[in-house]
Amino acid sequence: RISDSSTGSIESSECGAARFAALRLARMNRPRADSYCPGNRPKEIRLVPIDHGLCLPRISELSDGSGDTNADAITLDWMQWRQSREPLLPTIKAYIEQLDAGKDVALLRSVLGSALCEEALLGLHLATVMLKRLAAAGFTLYEIGDVITSGLLRALIDRAQLPNDFHDSAERQAFLTRFLACLDNLE
Repeated sequence: RISDSSTGSIESSECGAARFAALRLARMNRPRADSYCPGNRPKEIRLVPIDHGLCLPRISELSDGSGDTNADAITLDWMQWRQSREPLLPTIKAYIEQLDAGKDVALLRSVLGSALCEEALLGLHLATVMLKRLAAAGFTLYEIGDVITSGLLRALIDRAQLPNDFHDSAERQAFLTRFLACLDNLE
């Protein structure tokens, strides 16, 4: 586990790759113990995120609609690492840029059918487009994490008004359009 190693010896590429995955999956409880760290010498250390089953939260779990940010419930321990404050590496930025949320959601729908609810798929879509926009704007992992932990993500979701019917593709698309407009005002 990561607590067995000094975070300072982890390469920036390892920190970026593992942590952007947590952001994309809207995995908002990422304590230090949720990473396995094989290797014991610098340059050998690799981060392996440990997840427990499906980790895509329902979008309403990211926003309770009450305006209460509940930021204490969100744990991103890696924000304390110096690597999270460094600019994203070009390889990480290129990978993020090529992500296609619509294609990924369609693939999950085709493979899992109704086993994964539309509200969770909307959460993946939202987290992916947010990650792409903020990475393209030059945000560091720390700054992206701060959007989430400060309650700003919840406020943006609330401002964009969640769909009444998550099965209605037009409502989902209208919500994403409103959310992106709110996000663009943030940049």
